Amino acid sequence: MRFSQHSDLLTKVPPLQCVTKIGLTLVVGLGFLAQPFLTFIVVLLLALLSKDRNDRGLLVVIIVGALYLSLVNLTKLPESDMVNYLEVFDNAQQLDLTSYLLLNAREPLYYVSLYGLANLPNVDGRLYIFMSTFFPYFLLGSAVLRLGVALHLERRAILSLLVFLLFFGQLFSLSAHLCRQFLASSLVMVFLVDYSISGRRRWGIGLLGVMMHYSALPLLLLCFVRPLRRFSSGVSVLFHAFVLLSFYALVSKVAPLLLGVPLIGIVFNRLANGEGAQLDALDLTALIFAASMLFMSLLDLIRGGAFVPRVKGWSVLLCIVVVSVAVVLASVQPSLSEIALRYFFYLYFLLGLALAFWMARWLLVRWGVYGLALFALPLFFYKVSHGRWAYAPIQSLLFDPAWSLWAYMKSAYI
Repeated sequence: MRFSQHSDLLTKVPPLQCVTKIGLTLVVGLGFLAQPFLTFIVVLLLALLSKDRNDRGLLVVIIVGALYLSLVNLTKLPESDMVNYLEVFDNAQQLDLTSYLLLNAREPLYYVSLYGLANLPNVDGRLYIFMSTFFPYFLLGSAVLRLGVALHLERRAILSLLVFLLFFGQLFSLSAHLCRQFLASSLVMVFLVDYSISGRRRWGIGLLGVMMHYSALPLLLLCFVRPLRRFSSGVSVLFHAFVLLSFYALVSKVAPLLLGVPLIGIVFNRLANGEGAQLDALDLTALIFAASMLFMSLLDLIRGGAFVPRVKGWSVLLCIVVVSVAVVLASVQPSLSEIALRYFFYLYFLLGLALAFWMARWLLVRWGVYGLALFALPLFFYKVSHGRWAYAPIQSLLFDPAWSLWAYMKSAYI
């Protein structure tokens, strides 16, 4: 009798848990439709106060936060690169696939995906911008969450880092303008985190990022570089720095001979002749940021490469060093200004991974991230209201329902 009673309980509990999860999902979903920002705040507070050791609550914060940021991007007045991408989206609806790909020969996988999205029934550019914001933020947040758990960071430490990254205004301001690179960067972060934790190179994820934007390729190749086991970390870093600089010099000399190679020739053309577009140079603040990332990463590499039991940060830190050096050197040459800006953008993503390693190593960094998370929301809304791009008024972003934010700039997409 007792056994049958216990077996009845065991069969009843899973359905009850399933009903509870479905109910909570519906509540959060309906709440988000009615009040997106307030729902995010409630989910954030519940995750902060929860004593549950699993990471489901943190994953919900990532999802709701990414959804909210996607709606905020839909209220932006299309300008600059955002207009160009929306024109590409419109072309996908008007042209056949062959003609469309002839106009967009680079990164064919991205443009084929965009073509498929554009030709779904009753779809306009809003869904494109929404998805171009949501998926990268979700991927980046999931990667940082997984890394934080692997590093045994406290729940509030991971949550603070996630809040800072979600509402890091400098990253968000470019999210709807560099759509391809934004997605490629997030995929590369997933690749780097998985490699740091498991030691395996999941080339499917990495190559998917490269097919979204070719600038991601160097970060994947750096995963082949290993520290020299028989020498100190300092000597290893100097050796690899010399090898990488020599390799760059060699490739630069060979690049003019490979300009005619399909697809690959595009990459070598950028090395041989620069990006072609001369943009505004990085300001002093950006260069100080790149130099700070370089200094911190070199310090950690020399001290052992952020080795935590079963988690190795060598490749992440090496990527930061190489990208930081590339940004500083490219900033000196006007013809390489676009390369400097594009790789500087990668530093925003790499910052999320680097902070996770540094939080595990240094208590001071952890407290610094707590402070960044505390001021993330006020600074985010200040940048939205006083920055370069035009969004909906702050009152609308805070209190309007999701359908109002979705329709805020409807005339610009139809």
